[in-house]
Amino acid sequence: MNLIYTMENLCRICLLFLCIKCNTATATATAQDVTELIKEADDIIGRIDHVFPVCSWPLPLYAPDTTRQMKHVKKKQVLAELRRLKNWHDQKQGCFMYLDNGVLLGLYRDGVVLDDGDVDIRFGCIDDGHPPYRYPISLEDVRRWGDPWTDWGHHPRAPTHADITRIHRRLCVDPSTDFFVHDYPLVVEELKTAHGPLWFVRLPEWKGEYYHLFYERATAKEKKWTKTIARLRNIDTNRDHSISTSEINAFVVADGILWERYKTQISARDRCRAARMATWLIRFDSNPYQIVAVLGEGIDDLRFTECD
Repeated sequence: MNLIYTMENLCRICLLFLCIKCNTATATATAQDVTELIKEADDIIGRIDHVFPVCSWPLPLYAPDTTRQMKHVKKKQVLAELRRLKNWHDQKQGCFMYLDNGVLLGLYRDGVVLDDGDVDIRFGCIDDGHPPYRYPISLEDVRRWGDPWTDWGHHPRAPTHADITRIHRRLCVDPSTDFFVHDYPLVVEELKTAHGPLWFVRLPEWKGEYYHLFYERATAKEKKWTKTIARLRNIDTNRDHSISTSEINAFVVADGILWERYKTQISARDRCRAARMATWLIRFDSNPYQIVAVLGEGIDDLRFTECD
């Protein structure tokens, strides 16, 4: 990666030198000239093919479990679709795309391609291009959904060449799917944001941190919600309606997490936050209330500052 940055910086220097030489009558340039030239250089750099490194993720948290992975026929179909999309991306300038949500969680946490229904891919193109795709692929266009990992967040926006460059730099290629994902450590922040503090705890069909839907799901006794709450109540082994860090530890170990990896990859703060989140959920289920929340933003009840 450092080599790539070095080559890009060399390109910038060369471009700036040529621009200054061609566009100024003298050998000097004002600060405004240099600023404009840097902007032009970044725009050109954004169109230079980027070499994506293989991901430097740590080993999966859980022991291999083939019963949890996507069925062979569907996995074969998904991998074929990912190849088509990657080929389309590689042949087209000014686009980015990366795996998101449940499939990403399975790859990082479990080391397998989990069956999460559809396969979410966030993408964006400068020219409003739209790659061809088929089920189970689901494309999330940043022109509609935004991109949480850039400065525009969840606000819809068309990417610029400079945006594409920045996004490419944070991506790598996952060897098991041969597709683009976030590299470590950003991938962990993505999982925490999408799935909440309990991301490393295997829960049935848990779909993440959509706080504004919690009241509706709890009062309607939605199947996915009730299965998750039942699992959390099982973690509460002493039935005191308060889940401790030690109970979280015991549960994930019994569920197949590898202790040495768990100790090094999941901090004491993150374990504490998982326990607090689990406690909050079982109590919320017993007494649900309306939550006003903006997508992509947290709520005060779930800051868990006592874990800091």
